[in-house]
Amino acid sequence: MKNRKKLIILVIILSFILMISYGVSYARYASNSIWNYYLESKGFYFTSNTLEHKKVVNDWDGSRVYFDVRNSVNSYIATEYDIEYEVTCNIKGDVNGKCLINGTSENVYEGTLSSFEGCVNLKDEVDVSSYNKETCNSEGYSYRVKESVANNYFEVVGNDGEELNNITVEIIVKSVKPYTRTLKNDIILSRSLDETGSLNLIYNEYSDYSRVVISNSYSEKKCVKLSFDNSKIRIDNDSNVISYGTSDGYINSVSLGINSKSNINYLFYRVDKTKEFKEDEFSLVEIECQ
Repeated sequence: MKNRKKLIILVIILSFILMISYGVSYARYASNSIWNYYLESKGFYFTSNTLEHKKVVNDWDGSRVYFDVRNSVNSYIATEYDIEYEVTCNIKGDVNGKCLINGTSENVYEGTLSSFEGCVNLKDEVDVSSYNKETCNSEGYSYRVKESVANNYFEVVGNDGEELNNITVEIIVKSVKPYTRTLKNDIILSRSLDETGSLNLIYNEYSDYSRVVISNSYSEKKCVKLSFDNSKIRIDNDSNVISYGTSDGYINSVSLGINSKSNINYLFYRVDKTKEFKEDEFSLVEIECQ
């Protein structure tokens, strides 16, 4: 009987602890959601395509690693005022080296995402980037705030010239003015033993959009053709696509060149958001560069 009472008391205590832990976690999640909603109501957007998910660089050769910071949700919605931010990079674990930001001798860097306006083409293939406001409006295009992207980079340097491999770098990007929001993620760096290279495709789905990242680990530029079923998924109209194929009035393939040791990404939108689109439904084939 005594053991049974002890067991009941133990269960009650454990349940209470779990309830408190869940309550704290949920409160933190709710607080973050409310804060993010408040920031968006103020037209404040602070994002990064690179830091949305953990990034693995399998062909790292010790050179710079780039990551982006943006003042936008997508190509259509951007912040109308400047954003000051701070970047910090740290090497995780016991590593005999240091992380340096944007060519400096420090692991901390301060920057600004400057807001600017320009002509945006939403209706045809005409290059309107040089149009002033009057020309832009008279030709029926849209003159508005455009997406501002800062391409930052970090370098990892081994002490005493030591060659580093298989390390994890934590990138923390924090907006400091006019509002505070923190983005952070890990980037894993690994030196490739493959002397040839490869072309890889990564597909990630989010609530409102999807993203395809195509990487080229070869030591030379490669050209590829990406094909997809446009009845299920469609590429973002504002994507920088030069060569493409269509069916039923919608793009169903794009041809592009990717420089050596680099990657390129495109936004997509599922036609039916209730249905998942699989990575293997894309077709990626190498083609001859023109």
